[in-house]
Amino acid sequence: MPDVEVEMPSVDISKKSVQVLENKKLELESKLQDILKHDTSEKYSEVINEVKQSKIDWANSTELARRLKLKGASDEDVVQVKNWLIDNTNNAKTFVLPNEKFKEAISVLHEMTGEENIKQGAAFYVPGGRDDVPENIKSSVFVKENVPRPPMPGQNEISKPTIDTTFLHHEFGHLAQDGLLDSDLYQDWKPKFKESAPDKEYVGLINETDTRITSVFRDLEGVYDPKT
Repeated sequence: MPDVEVEMPSVDISKKSVQVLENKKLELESKLQDILKHDTSEKYSEVINEVKQSKIDWANSTELARRLKLKGASDEDVVQVKNWLIDNTNNAKTFVLPNEKFKEAISVLHEMTGEENIKQGAAFYVPGGRDDVPENIKSSVFVKENVPRPPMPGQNEISKPTIDTTFLHHEFGHLAQDGLLDSDLYQDWKPKFKESAPDKEYVGLINETDTRITSVFRDLEGVYDPKT
């Protein structure tokens, strides 16, 4: 009996659906790479490196070690946490985008990942363990570039574009500990966090409020004298 080819419409439809999805993925990745051509992070390398160094300094601090040990960490645990934070910080990438391009990046990444919270704020980070984003943006922080402010009364020059270091600190805080809470170290250690902790993802229970207050004073430096 001769071989007979049996047409299976459901298989053909499935193949077409997969191809449509694959084409859409390639289209989104192409859009994202075009957006990244507008990255201006090189202009802010000094402040970015300062923020990175602050996370490394925190990882090396005796205060972090003290807080971890209060949660039952051994000396070996402390070393592993410290190395994790430092490695993540050193390997992190930063993308600074003008406002419109930042919005476009959010739109594309939202479509890629389905993440809703990416729409909030003027900065976000991309975890290194995601499998639905291009390799070159994994373990990265995206920050919006603020437009120059108009000159103050009596001034002629328009201010230069800036980035918000408070957001930068916040996102690097998340990125530094990326994956740590899900690692084997934490599964074995199981530290206990207070229910009222503002954000347990900040290793050692760094108080978010303290961080924000520090950032406010840093941003106000030169604007007014707290002594007066």
